[in-house]
Amino acid sequence: MRLQRAAIVAFGLVLLGFEGVSRTVIADLSYRGGPLPLYELAQALAHWPVRPTAVFLGASHTQCAVVPSTMETELGLARGAVVSGGRNNGGLRESAFVYGKAREGLRGSRFVVIDVGDRDFNMNLAVWEMKGPDPWRRRAGLVDRLAAPGDIETKWDWTLGWAWKTWDLRASWRDVVGIGWTEAAQRLGLASAPTLFEEDGRAHVPEERAEMTAQRLAADAEKACARHFQRYELDEEALAVLAGLVERIRNDGPKVLLIEYPVSPAYRDVVARRYSREDRLWREALAARLPEIRLLALDDLAEDFAPRDFRDSDHLSRSGAERFSKRFATRLSAAPGKD
Repeated sequence: MRLQRAAIVAFGLVLLGFEGVSRTVIADLSYRGGPLPLYELAQALAHWPVRPTAVFLGASHTQCAVVPSTMETELGLARGAVVSGGRNNGGLRESAFVYGKAREGLRGSRFVVIDVGDRDFNMNLAVWEMKGPDPWRRRAGLVDRLAAPGDIETKWDWTLGWAWKTWDLRASWRDVVGIGWTEAAQRLGLASAPTLFEEDGRAHVPEERAEMTAQRLAADAEKACARHFQRYELDEEALAVLAGLVERIRNDGPKVLLIEYPVSPAYRDVVARRYSREDRLWREALAARLPEIRLLALDDLAEDFAPRDFRDSDHLSRSGAERFSKRFATRLSAAPGKD
């Protein structure tokens, strides 16, 4: 009987231990897209072979739009001088994580270019489509979970997760375990570093979908805007993270540029017709928080792009990326370096 009681007490203490770690360490590591891909990117940038001149941080928009070799050729720079540090499903917390982990290698650059857009400031980004991603779960209270759209199964999952954080953040737990396994396997020579970049330095992204047409762009714009603007609630944490990241980079020396990558006219049309209030909300909040830095909206660099230059309504295809990179390099060359 005593052994049974001791076993039950020990099991309970283990559960409490996991719960404590889940509500602190794992919650802090709950990033968009998961901590494992971010760790892999941060490791690659921390061991970059040359001192970079321009570092691009951001999400999939950075991955798709930046072709380092094109910019390097245009700017007369050596190979590796331009770094594409974007990660799929990333955001501002993710950019801050990557810079922090790879800071020693990046702080000597002339420019750090940060991807900023409408999706970065919505607390409810893609909640329905992703069944409540871990970054949302780590902050969502019971009322938030009950109010968010979802089927019965998803609601039960969210409710259980509110009470039991270890269950709630299980995806982040898997990634954290994956990081440990990856480090161990690489040290033992059982695994090599993943391939994150193509030969021209562009991020390694999945093969492009069918070539875009005006009709496909219009249909995709409706879906993308709904995903980005659904139940728009301004994310004050994201604003604070961005302000902290900007201050940290500027104190390190590089000049900070905040840019909004080009999107298709179809995307802008949907935003103007349906989400103008939400779009104005985050822009005004950003300008109030960082009045000394102007957000560079770069749609003008793609105003003559054809549908085939877009991967979907708000990402550039390879052809669009090459054209954009050449034009942005020209603009970057005219910008004074170092703050």
